[in-house]
Amino acid sequence: MPRRPHPPSSAALARAVSLVLTTTLAAGLGSSGTAAQTAPPPSLEAQVAAQPYRIGDRAGFKPLYVTDLDILVLGDDPDALGEDLEVWGPYLSMVVSASPSPATAGREAFARRALEFIVFASDIEVEGTATVRQGLNLWHETVGRGLSVSGAELLVYQAILYGAPGRPYLRVVGLAPAEMREAVLPRFRQVSRSITLKSTPGGAGT
Repeated sequence: MPRRPHPPSSAALARAVSLVLTTTLAAGLGSSGTAAQTAPPPSLEAQVAAQPYRIGDRAGFKPLYVTDLDILVLGDDPDALGEDLEVWGPYLSMVVSASPSPATAGREAFARRALEFIVFASDIEVEGTATVRQGLNLWHETVGRGLSVSGAELLVYQAILYGAPGRPYLRVVGLAPAEMREAVLPRFRQVSRSITLKSTPGGAGT
């Protein structure tokens, strides 16, 4: 068994997750060159509540942090993702993308391309896809397997709630060591299928 690293700091984890969107963040400095004073950051639960969606069932997962890009991360332990990006435990992230949803006919191909942007897994092979309706929401789910940065086999789960063409979409990505698959995959599905948008601009989920 490989030696587990020390639990990473929340700052290191936030930096790692931010790679998902490959977005450059600019530091906001005042004209004097010093950072403006800010109010104390909100609590983690307040940050979760501020997201444009609700999670009806966390399936036992705990919120770990919210990044500067509003990526919410859930897991069983803070060290689910090591500083070296190795996946040690169940890791579930979700975000409303600023990118537009594709046309209905292109959603399957779009979902497959989206797998290429999971930076914590490589050589992803799709094992199955499904369209799942939960209330007014129509989810596109993908289940597959991939390799971690060390070459260990991973469970890969992705669920996308598309908006109308040209509108944003909600994406959920779950990763876990392959040996946890039977226990974790139902929990990933339980979380994603319980999510509802607080508003549905442009007909999300249609």
